Amino acid sequence: MKPLISKRNFLRGAGVAVALPWLESLAPRGVAAQPGVRKRFMPIYLPSGAPEVWRPQTVGQGAAWQLSSVMAPLAPLKSNPFPDATEDFFGAYETALNLATDGHLRIVRPFGQLSKTQVMELGSKYPLGLTFSCIAPVGELHCGRCNKCAERRKAFTSAGLTDPTGYAV
Repeated sequence: MKPLISKRNFLRGAGVAVALPWLESLAPRGVAAQPGVRKRFMPIYLPSGAPEVWRPQTVGQGAAWQLSSVMAPLAPLKSNPFPDATEDFFGAYETALNLATDGHLRIVRPFGQLSKTQVMELGSKYPLGLTFSCIAPVGELHCGRCNKCAERRKAFTSAGLTDPTGYAV
């Protein structure tokens, strides 16, 4: 007997963007799930970007950079504003997700060891002007003043590429 709905159509209709464990009830009769380690994929997606309360109140470096009220507890990290890019962070995050899901998740960062310039060189054939990396955007434009905009400009220059980015400043 043919199933009423295929697993693919079920997931498409549900709008699911994560890989679910094998759904036994949707399998054709006589097909069993493969024994062994369950694999899962859990992306985090913010369709409208980070909320305003997560962004610094002002941009700049050192004392000029003021945290919003929501981010104030992270003040001790101000000297290294991106601890979530470290191997320690991803190791701890992977551990936490595995504990929470009783799974065997592995975080893979294929570009983690590359410089921004190397990433730009690899992506030179793609529409890099459509990418976004600003931490203090002005409308739909990069602000042109934050450290991520400075890194972006420097990477385009270092890679010998024309920067198609729209900057507010």
